[in-house]
Amino acid sequence: MSDQNKFDTAKMKSNWVFAKRIYDEAIHAKYSGNLDFYKKMNTNNIYKADSLLREIVQNVPNDLTALKLYGKFHIDLISIINKQVLDPLENTLQSKPEDIEILQILGKLYQIQFDTIRKGEDFQKSFSYYEKILQIQPNEKIVIEQLKNLILMRFSYEKVVSKEHLEILEKYIEINKNDVDTLLKLADIYFDLGEYEKALEIYKRYRKAKVGAYGISHYIAQCYIKLNQNKKAIALYEENINKLESQKYRTIDYKKILYDLYKKEGFDINHESEIINFVKKRNKEKSLATEFHADGEKLLKEGDIEGALDKFTRALKMDPLRLDSSLFITGIKLKNKVVNRAEMDDIKQKYRGDSAYWSDLARMYDFLGDYHNAIEAYTKFLELNPNDTNFKSNLGLCLSNVDRFDEAIKIFKELIETNPRTAIERYNLGLVYARMKKFTKALEYYVNALSRFKRSNHIIKSIVDVHHELGNYNLAKAYLNVIVRRDP
Repeated sequence: MSDQNKFDTAKMKSNWVFAKRIYDEAIHAKYSGNLDFYKKMNTNNIYKADSLLREIVQNVPNDLTALKLYGKFHIDLISIINKQVLDPLENTLQSKPEDIEILQILGKLYQIQFDTIRKGEDFQKSFSYYEKILQIQPNEKIVIEQLKNLILMRFSYEKVVSKEHLEILEKYIEINKNDVDTLLKLADIYFDLGEYEKALEIYKRYRKAKVGAYGISHYIAQCYIKLNQNKKAIALYEENINKLESQKYRTIDYKKILYDLYKKEGFDINHESEIINFVKKRNKEKSLATEFHADGEKLLKEGDIEGALDKFTRALKMDPLRLDSSLFITGIKLKNKVVNRAEMDDIKQKYRGDSAYWSDLARMYDFLGDYHNAIEAYTKFLELNPNDTNFKSNLGLCLSNVDRFDEAIKIFKELIETNPRTAIERYNLGLVYARMKKFTKALEYYVNALSRFKRSNHIIKSIVDVHHELGNYNLAKAYLNVIVRRDP
């Protein structure tokens, strides 16, 4: 080796050591919070180190360590992106197409360039490099996050997003379930794209995750308005109007929005200034309407259809926006052939696919003894809310009422397995066996339920009935005496 070559090698090693020291010091200062030190660093040293690295890259193109550090300098410290930086990295990538670190550096460099000059081709370049990493390592969390940042950056500039981009954002949310800020941005994107049902779903997820974020009710209400569900929007604004109006830096006129909604729905209100008092009055009326409706459901369950109809009518008079009271009234009239099916379909349209429709419909048919339709409605509701144990239990009882005993038994056994301490599902399973005339089996589950809920006179009465069926009159009398002693 010539003296010149020895000198060049030694020089390049010295240059590398200098550049690496400068980079490490700058990065440590930048990310450790020591911003004063970072600001005081000799800028000339940073650019000198960058120049020395460029010299190494140009003279020793196979030195990957220097090449990668050169790219990182321009990502972390200099933020100047040009062909001198990009070309050596892209040329090296041709011979090393699966070098993840080079792909990562190129993706970030083009992302910085896109953020600076906002050219679509820079976005595509950055996106393609990140995407290549995912082809090699499909679940690389850091890259998915970088893609998320890139996509959100472009959408904030251009309001442009593709189906593929949305899928990446959804994947990011799936991995980072606690990132509620990105969840909110995703909802905003769907809203801006006019996909209001999807936006509504995600806004609701955000509200559930971000307890106390009452401001989100405005955006949920806006989705309802876009979906022509003004009644639900009104209910949300009424619930939150005081909190929304008290926001310190409020830029939205919530009173005006609610006033316009009231006028569209035919409410007698003269001016926006009346909103707060009008809402107070409405809330009192809604509270009374809820009581009337609950009384109506109780009467309907007891078989007093006329009494129930009166209560539902009074509830609807108090709160004309109540869909459940309107549904129950229409259902009763349909049963009595006072209205036709078209009116029921019209009510369904007002619910707009909300699972509350199937919930209300199922209970209504159940109370009316129309178990076949109740089963259909319970099933639809559970497709949307598979973890609702109360409605699973109700479905099981309806199935037993139409002699679909095997399906009912399966449901209650699954519920008992899910919650081994439950008394009610053991009791309900006993009811199923009693309807099957399997009284010994029914007794087993009744007694089991009573051991978990000893104060239940309801269970004791069922045990008395079963002992009568089995001819165990002395035992029936003994259990009956328990109730008499409790309630003489």
